[in-house]
Amino acid sequence: MKLYLKYVLNVIIEQLLKLTWTAPLKKNRILFLSFAGSQYSDSPKYVYEYMKDRFSDYEYVWAFNEPEKFKWLESENCRVIHAHGKEFIKYFTSSKVIVTNNAVNSYLPVRKNQVVLNTWHGGGVGKKVGFSANKPDPYNKYYFKAQNKKYKAYITSSKYLIKTFLKEGFHYNGEILRFGLPRNSILFGDHEPIVRKVREHFGISESAKIIMYAPTFRGDFRNSSFITTGEQIDFERVMDSFRKKFGTDCVLFFRAHYTMKQGLVEGNFIDATDYPDMQELLCAADVLISDYSSCIHDMALMYKPVFLYVPDYREYEESPGFCLDIKKWPYPFTTDNGELNEAVLRFDEEKYKKRVKRFMDFVEDYDSKDSLKMTVDWIIRNMK
Repeated sequence: MKLYLKYVLNVIIEQLLKLTWTAPLKKNRILFLSFAGSQYSDSPKYVYEYMKDRFSDYEYVWAFNEPEKFKWLESENCRVIHAHGKEFIKYFTSSKVIVTNNAVNSYLPVRKNQVVLNTWHGGGVGKKVGFSANKPDPYNKYYFKAQNKKYKAYITSSKYLIKTFLKEGFHYNGEILRFGLPRNSILFGDHEPIVRKVREHFGISESAKIIMYAPTFRGDFRNSSFITTGEQIDFERVMDSFRKKFGTDCVLFFRAHYTMKQGLVEGNFIDATDYPDMQELLCAADVLISDYSSCIHDMALMYKPVFLYVPDYREYEESPGFCLDIKKWPYPFTTDNGELNEAVLRFDEEKYKKRVKRFMDFVEDYDSKDSLKMTVDWIIRNMK
């Protein structure tokens, strides 16, 4: 009963907010949200930066939880607002197009002529979500009923995710754009300027290999956690293994998930968590160590080495579960420090690239250098 009452309350608020529809719809206004207003990042950022110099006649609006940190974005045709409150509702209900990479609040009303595009924020095969999770949230039947009617379209990175993620996970039956993620177009371009930019930012020499550790969160994103201290990687040992493998100096980057309240507490590493663009870090990194994060898929698009370090995979397998058996993913699979170090020393690049190619063919991946342009072209058509 409590879940149903929560749903009813959202519906009532949504109906009341429709009173804002008396204000006209601004046909040249586009509102951007990244991770519910927490960042200037991901596909919404790439869409905006592609559009702002090419289509100066549009009005661009960015919404943030801490707008004062992003005032530098403001220009003649770009406004920065708070992602909550009356001003946000005003811009949300009056923007012709809304670009988000995450869910929008269920109580926000969407007009018939508005276009809400959800680029989502991950590809690959990854974890189960929504209805397909091994222990689904009982509120799903109400939550996705409210959510799915809001979006004009979702972007997907692969045919595999249409079935496992959008259909089975979200019960979404609306328009699906087989464009690949806009943020991933950068992965298919010239990396040299990006590599130079990242290395200069962190003061890394050209000769050193960059090993990046980028784990995802555990538990609920509202109260996320990290693997226990006893399960964490012995970085001194693994970095020695990488130095032996590559025959050169190596540096370690640590990139925490944006919801994680706690990351690595000690060790010889460079904290890259606050660097504003994950895709640039992937372009600059030579190797990625991760777990269930979608960044492993992005890294694999460049055929760069990815190592899985998953000491808790049994728990993750139980809940939320995996769309595809994790041991069938193309990356070296390790559950402790001994296995990780052995995997590094025995890594065979040619065999790895063949596994990745077979995997990309299996999921029928859509990511390409044109993913961003196709997305913007679709937005322009829907602005009319």
